[in-house]
Amino acid sequence: MEFTIASRYNGPPRSGNGGYSAGSIAQFIDGTARVRLHVPPPLDRPLRVEETDDGVAAFDDDVVVMSAHSADLSIDIPEPPSIDEAAAAVAGFPGFSFHAAPTCFVCGTDRPSPDGLAMYPGPVDGMAVVAAPWTPPEEYAEADGTFSETVLWGVLDCPGAWAATAADPEGMPYFPTLGTMTAAIDEPVTVGESLIIVGWHLETERRKLHTGAALFTSEGTLKARARHIEIKVPADWTKK
Repeated sequence: MEFTIASRYNGPPRSGNGGYSAGSIAQFIDGTARVRLHVPPPLDRPLRVEETDDGVAAFDDDVVVMSAHSADLSIDIPEPPSIDEAAAAVAGFPGFSFHAAPTCFVCGTDRPSPDGLAMYPGPVDGMAVVAAPWTPPEEYAEADGTFSETVLWGVLDCPGAWAATAADPEGMPYFPTLGTMTAAIDEPVTVGESLIIVGWHLETERRKLHTGAALFTSEGTLKARARHIEIKVPADWTKK
């Protein structure tokens, strides 16, 4: 078994988007999965997947790139904003002022749709969350019309990072790189439907940022959720 993270799915310029990379190995786990990224996921290199005592691991030669296993996901999820509130929040997207990875496939300001997902969650007035409206593009449809779950992991990643930087500016500028992600797809996501992505900050533990993200329909039905541990690294790390 193996998979390759194509260069178009980058986060930093020379490594995979954390969520998309995590979703690539999560496909080998049934149901809710927890993924740990051990090193920055390389691009355009076949990664060998091997079974472990509790799940699977992906290797680049002899280096463990990431590992995954089945998990439970317990997280308190805030009420989502309205679609209009989410749309208004985009104007405050922190990445418009500073973005350490502007070519990120999910949230890069230099990756307009359809080249990237162009997801720009900003703070919602009166709520401790960031949010944005989002419509799953047809380009990532599976044969049955549902949206790619691998790409969906990327969608569930970046909003947590932006919620962290909005809620915890100490040490800015920094890059919140994904360390661990647990995600659950509660209902299939269909291309073309009107959705709201929400991210929120849970707590800061030294360099660790604990965050959450959830995807809702415009009527407020929960579609997917995630919990992350992001690690603060220097902003210029993405250029090394």
